[in-house]
Amino acid sequence: MGGINIVNVPYKDAAQWLSDLMSGEVHIGFDGGSTRQAHIDPGRLRCLGITRSKPSPVFPEISTIASTGLPGYEWTSQLAMFARSKTPPANIGKPHQEIVRALGQPDVKGKLLNVGIEQVGSSPEQLAALVKSAQARLETLIKDARIRVD
Repeated sequence: MGGINIVNVPYKDAAQWLSDLMSGEVHIGFDGGSTRQAHIDPGRLRCLGITRSKPSPVFPEISTIASTGLPGYEWTSQLAMFARSKTPPANIGKPHQEIVRALGQPDVKGKLLNVGIEQVGSSPEQLAALVKSAQARLETLIKDARIRVD
């Protein structure tokens, strides 16, 4: 969207990436923020923007990338639980209810927010719609950016 050419540097673990970022070996990186807050607060790292469409409850003082010059930009990741497609609905209902109940507990919400996760606890239908939407967005991105597998 921004016409920026960024080279992906794969890392086996976040510790090495973080070390290379703080030393200047790499210049920019994308991360969920959960383990980086300890470095952002004392000023060793600077967060350039939040990739979600609305401000983060974990970092409310940091602007979204969409609001700082790239309207429409959004990149998020989701943690979700899936079952085989042929799983009977009766076998999905009870586990789903228990997961939503657990996610709704204040202590669980607080612990997840402390590591940068804003929980949703959506329905199976809402998750399916989210996955479909994300897939369409990625297909458009791949096509527009002319991304090819080497």
